Amino acid sequence: MALPELLDALRQQASERRAEELARADAEAERIRAESRASLGRRMSEHVERARRAEEDAARLAVSRAQKEAARSLLTARDRLLARVRDALEARAAGAVGDPDYLVLLADEVRSGLERLPPGAVVVRARPELLGIARDAVRDRAGVVVEAADLDTGFTASAPVAGVEVDGTLRTRLAHAWSALAVAVLGEIVS
Repeated sequence: MALPELLDALRQQASERRAEELARADAEAERIRAESRASLGRRMSEHVERARRAEEDAARLAVSRAQKEAARSLLTARDRLLARVRDALEARAAGAVGDPDYLVLLADEVRSGLERLPPGAVVVRARPELLGIARDAVRDRAGVVVEAADLDTGFTASAPVAGVEVDGTLRTRLAHAWSALAVAVLGEIVS
């Protein structure tokens, strides 16, 4: 083989190696690009998923806060309503001294209160304007003393020896019945 042929063969061989090296380099570059695109795609998907979860969490938190605020507002409104109803009932109870319907019932309430006390000495206390009704109610029971007292509308009856007292004032009766009354008032509003 002559020198020009040898040179041509070497050039040909170098050219083929270069082509192979370039093909390998192109293949490696394409592999790296593909891996980079896949990695970038995964990272973007992960980022999008994290952002989506963060938005969902923020939305759930906002809904929860709004629900709590709505419940707080509802409870505040309910409390204000019940306070107004109770104030109105207490004002009406304070004015019951002049209510003929209440005065008719008072004698029965005093007698009912005495039935809860043991026999013996009993002291019934009432506002001065209710003393006549209280005395009429207890006249058939011996050992009962009726006294004037600075009370709310109603009466108290006590058996000092037994240490028992019946509080028949409208304010106390309202306090004892308030839970049931509040439920009834709210039931009327809801229905």
